[in-house]
Amino acid sequence: MKNRWISRRIKKLDAEDDYDEIWKLMTAYRANDFIMNFIYVVTFPHFFVREHDARPLIDDGNGKILINGDRRADDTSWKMQVWWHYGSDHEKTRKNVESINRIHEAYAKRFPDSFGHLESYLYTLCYEAAGMHRLMRRVGMRGFSAKEQRVAVKYWSTMAVLFRNAQTGERISGFPGTFDGIMRFMDTYELDGMTEPSHEMGRIAARAILDQFAQRYFPRWLHGLAHAWIISLYPGNVLKAYELKPLPRAVVKLFRLGTAAFLWYGERIVPDPIDTFTERREAKLARRKASVVTTETSHDAAQPEHETALRAGCPHFRGGTEHTDRSVSGKTGA
Repeated sequence: MKNRWISRRIKKLDAEDDYDEIWKLMTAYRANDFIMNFIYVVTFPHFFVREHDARPLIDDGNGKILINGDRRADDTSWKMQVWWHYGSDHEKTRKNVESINRIHEAYAKRFPDSFGHLESYLYTLCYEAAGMHRLMRRVGMRGFSAKEQRVAVKYWSTMAVLFRNAQTGERISGFPGTFDGIMRFMDTYELDGMTEPSHEMGRIAARAILDQFAQRYFPRWLHGLAHAWIISLYPGNVLKAYELKPLPRAVVKLFRLGTAAFLWYGERIVPDPIDTFTERREAKLARRKASVVTTETSHDAAQPEHETALRAGCPHFRGGTEHTDRSVSGKTGA
C-alpha cells in the first residue's frame, strides 16, 4: 500500500549506518502539534522531580512554563523536531543544540546548583531515546522493535555529545551504550528520586503543564477529563513527586487502552505523510509570511508616495515592522 511507506523504508535501512534516517522516519513524519504537545505533557514532568531541576523552570514566578505555557511547549517540540528532521550530525542540529547550551549557561549563572548534575542531563537524554517505548509498553503495546532500539542508542549517543554541562563546560559523557542500559539508567534514577521530598515548585510546574494541554485542546467542561487522561499515563514516582491523586485501577486501564488505540490508529490506519512535521511547519510559516508581505505591500501601494517614504524612514514605523517580523519568525522556536 502506498500510504504505508514508512515501515517499508525502515525495513530496507541498516540500523548501524542509517540511524539518522530511521529515527527521522520513526519520529518526524506522523507527528503534529497535538501529538507533540501530548508527548510534552506526558514526558516533561519526569525532568523536574528534584527541586534543583524545577527551580529554573519556575524562575521566581517568571518562567515561561507559567506565563506562556503554549509557547514553552512549542519551543520544546519544535527544537526536537529540528533534530529529528535534519539528523544528529547536521549543522542545523548542532546550531540548534548550541542555542540550548547557551540558554542553560545563562540560567546557570542565576541557578548554579541546577545545571551541574551530570545524571540529570543523562536521564533527560535517555528519556528522549526511550520515553516513547516506555509509554507504548505502559499502555500495552509492543514498543520499539530490536532495530528501533539499536537506532535509538546510535542516534542519541551522537546527540548526547552535542550538549554541555552548563556548570562545568564539559561535554556530556556516559550515555549508555545499549538500550537495556538506557532502561536501567532511567529505572535507577527514578528509584533514587523516590526518596526526594515533594516540593512546591514541582507541583506548580506540573499543574501548569496539565492546564496548558487541557486549555489548548479541550473545552472547559472536559478539562478534568484531559487531566485524568494524562495522569493515568504517569508512573508512580511522578504521581508521588507532585502529590497527584492516583486514579482507580479500572479508570487507568480504560484510559491506557484508549491511548493504545489512539497510538495504534495513528501508526497503522492513518496514511503516512509524505513530508515531515518540520517541512509542514516551514511551509505554513512561508505562507504566513507571504500573506503579511502581500498585506503590507497592498497597504503601501494605497499610501501617497511621500507617506510611504516617511514610514520607511521613521524609527517608530520601522520598529513596528520589525516587531511584526519577529512575531512571525518567532514561531520557529529554534
